[in-house]
Amino acid sequence: MKIALKTLNYGFHAEINNEALAEKISRIFPFESTLEINDGNISIPLDIDFPSDSEPININQRDVVWCSEKKCLYICIDFKSCSSAEGGLSYRDCIIVGKTLASINELHQLSSGEKISISAVEEPKIFILKPKSTSNRIMAQGEIDGLVAELLSSKE
Repeated sequence: MKIALKTLNYGFHAEINNEALAEKISRIFPFESTLEINDGNISIPLDIDFPSDSEPININQRDVVWCSEKKCLYICIDFKSCSSAEGGLSYRDCIIVGKTLASINELHQLSSGEKISISAVEEPKIFILKPKSTSNRIMAQGEIDGLVAELLSSKE
């Protein structure tokens, strides 16, 4: 599921690959939260309960991580604090649930205390037009020319 994250001056998308968490989040769409910056990483508090594994994980920059203890989505910006539990936040009890394609420079534009709105990204619907007739009729060149001339004259 793709989600849109928007502040007053900035917006970006993230992909949530964990279907169970995506289902929980989608139940509260659209909603607002307040950004926090913890250990140089973006924290988005969410009021949902969702368990996470307690195995150590290898987090990379721009990973979206769920921490059940703090009920937050984190977006990793500072690789050092993401990859070690020595900082103030322990990522041992978190799971990687997705990724954002926003650049690290773009993510650094966000500030602690900013309001952020989160909603689903509407995927474009694709419609396939089926012909009225099921026959495999092939048009003659004269018929095609007549239709093209009719279309061109209707645009004028």
